[in-house]
Amino acid sequence: GIDLNLKYQMDQSFWIGAGVSKSKSIRFEVGFVLGENIGLDNQTRIGYSYEDGFNEFANIFGKTHEISINYAFDSRR
Repeated sequence: GIDLNLKYQMDQSFWIGAGVSKSKSIRFEVGFVLGENIGLDNQTRIGYSYEDGFNEFANIFGKTHEISINYAFDSRR
């Protein structure tokens, strides 16, 4: 399938995004980047996304909510 996603990151601490898929689904996301802006040495990303489909499988599986946490290790130490 083909996906088109757009993401806009503000001030290296917040992002929003949206996307659409050829498989007839839409996606919205938002997240925060925690790192130097709050005094941490490494970077942690916390995000939430929502996806809804407009195809025959959408009614069976329903809408998707996702919470993600990503931690970046600094290998230079």
